[in-house]
Amino acid sequence: MENGIIQQIREELSGSRDEIRNDPKTVSESIKGARSDVDTNKNDIHEFRDSVTKELQAVTQGLRSDIETNTKDIRDLRESITEELQAVHHEFRSDIDINTKDIRTLRNSVTKEFEAVRERDADLRNALDHEFKSVDDRFQDVHQRFDKMKTELARIKAIGQNGRLSNPFLPIHALPIYLPNQGITYPEATHFPKNANEFYALKQPTGERQTAMLAYLAMFYDVSNYKKQGDIAIHDPEETLGYLEDILGLEEERFIRFKARAHELYQEPKVAPIKRSQIDT
Repeated sequence: MENGIIQQIREELSGSRDEIRNDPKTVSESIKGARSDVDTNKNDIHEFRDSVTKELQAVTQGLRSDIETNTKDIRDLRESITEELQAVHHEFRSDIDINTKDIRTLRNSVTKEFEAVRERDADLRNALDHEFKSVDDRFQDVHQRFDKMKTELARIKAIGQNGRLSNPFLPIHALPIYLPNQGITYPEATHFPKNANEFYALKQPTGERQTAMLAYLAMFYDVSNYKKQGDIAIHDPEETLGYLEDILGLEEERFIRFKARAHELYQEPKVAPIKRSQIDT
């Protein structure tokens, strides 16, 4: 089939070639016509190209104008948005500044209130402390007065008991004193005479123990008629003992009479006991 087609083409070309050979004039005219057609086509092509170029230029100019317009619109929009953002930012900044100022003012106000509360609390605490101290002082004063009263009652009782003593072998009752820092205080037993005999022996102390006891009693009962010279010594023991006798409520005459009475009883002749047989007769 392919060979048949090729053969057909050859035959047509051969026929055309024969026509050209037989009619050169016709061929020349055909060529001229073809050239004219080519020139016309060239002109058409140039016109079409110019038209296309103009169209492209117009389109390009339009696009460029649109782009410039859009660019301007975009710039305007960006500037507008920027201005809006700046306005919003400024408004927010202004609000933040106002809120910050209000917060600082509130904080300062609250701080001042707390300071005022603390000051009032401190004043109240000081007032309460002062009041409690005043109450404590009053209680302490009442307690001291009560202790002083108890001391005075104990002294009165001891003085009364000592005033009734006549037996020099019975114990002497010590009188207490009141000391602000110690309360009711009694003399030490080792420095207080056991009885009247031991007490009145201090008129003429013969040893260190008696001298120390007399000095201790004089100091304890605040007898001013004594002094210290090196080791404890008494300037006038008999006078000092007289002060102590008055303080303790002792009466030396009672002991003297008791001793005299005892001596008399001792000197009286002893009567022989009566026998039972003598009573029966």
